[in-house]
Amino acid sequence: MRLLFCLFADDTGIFTPKGVLEDLVTLSKADGSTLGADLSRLFGVLNTKTEDRQKSLDERFDAFPCVNGRLYADKHDIPEFSSPLRAKLLACCGIAWGAISPAVFGAMFQKIISLEPGAWSLATAAASSARTTPARPTSSCLSSRCFWMRFRLNLQSSN
Repeated sequence: MRLLFCLFADDTGIFTPKGVLEDLVTLSKADGSTLGADLSRLFGVLNTKTEDRQKSLDERFDAFPCVNGRLYADKHDIPEFSSPLRAKLLACCGIAWGAISPAVFGAMFQKIISLEPGAWSLATAAASSARTTPARPTSSCLSSRCFWMRFRLNLQSSN
């Protein structure tokens, strides 16, 4: 969910300059080895007021604002990225996320944030066992509530 918000924010200009998330992904090592750490750092930055951030913070993170709400409040381990996983995230950076209604994202964020701890994992596992073919982000699934589960499962199947 965090990454989905970042993709939307990067495409719609919530993050300025537009494309700063894509730049962060592009500047990571091609084998994906630094991307997980960069995203973990980014999520911490998004949960920290500008005036409370470390003075020695890498300048790549300066453009990202503090995001209100609980989306980035909890610390989660970010899985290790591989080259194919990094390539998929770069491809996702090229999707026109701004074409999706903010109301759709708002509804998804509210639902996910309101889930009990562990409920998201159960929902993902249920979707995984019901799915027989890998999902690919398409315009038809981008507007549905199941997009993030499909995206996450597709990324997991790449490893």
